[in-house]
Amino acid sequence: VVGIRTDRPDGDLYCDCVIAADGVNSFLAKSLGLREKITPNKVAVAVKEIIGLPENVINDRFGVSSDSEGVTIEITGPFFEGMESMGFIYTNKDSLSIGVGTIIEDIIEHKVNPNDLIEKFKAHPAIAPLIAGGETKEYLAHMIPEGGYYAVPKLYTDGFMVVGDAAMLVNSVNREGSNLAIESGKLAAQTYLEAKDKNDFSAKALSAYQTKMEESFVLKDLKMYRNLPNLLEEKRYLLTKYPQLIIDSMYSIYNVDGVPKPDKIKNIKDKLKKEFGYWNLAKDMFTLWRKLR
Repeated sequence: VVGIRTDRPDGDLYCDCVIAADGVNSFLAKSLGLREKITPNKVAVAVKEIIGLPENVINDRFGVSSDSEGVTIEITGPFFEGMESMGFIYTNKDSLSIGVGTIIEDIIEHKVNPNDLIEKFKAHPAIAPLIAGGETKEYLAHMIPEGGYYAVPKLYTDGFMVVGDAAMLVNSVNREGSNLAIESGKLAAQTYLEAKDKNDFSAKALSAYQTKMEESFVLKDLKMYRNLPNLLEEKRYLLTKYPQLIIDSMYSIYNVDGVPKPDKIKNIKDKLKKEFGYWNLAKDMFTLWRKLR
């Protein structure tokens, strides 16, 4: 790789090395054979709105007392009707970021319009009061890689390195992406400077980038959770039945209705046994433990 072909008036761009940060679709990485075709079960679409609100209103609603504080709310469970989805609200100084992210395969199978999904999310009785009176300032959508560790391609070849979403670097378990992209960009830049000193941009020289990534938190964290994406895809009820059981149990325990707590706990145990079975519950817990090792 010695540059990039463009339709600019000045023609093609030539360089010693290309560092590709062109997003989840990364045509550059695909054209070089570093990336396979992305399947709908490995990519999510996130739709987000920036809703403007006065700073004092945000502080009151979310219990924020200074500029150095903020609130993150992330939501999943039965609201998404079995889809592998996540809703979120982030506080900014004088605005809120609110949105939902959903695996594309689920969008196709459930025939859901992402815009309808975010509108439904905004109308939920637990969410609507938080954004009441706000004005939508921006609306945007973004594709997010969700394949995890096994979706990360080879990160280099002759005269070329790939970073960020283009390298499928998203930790969906901890909702991290930007920090992984920043770290990969930093390590790619360090590798470039080392290669520049030697005037060697061969694959062998740039393989130092792969080594740096493997030694960093980026690939170590992704490797830790490497089996979870497939687990959640295979056992969708982990995102529906278990959260619903927790919701129902908490409602029962804290509802003041004159029923003794021992009776409520017995009812919860009976429901757990009926819907899951103690053996199946133990298997699910053991499977989760194994996947996180």
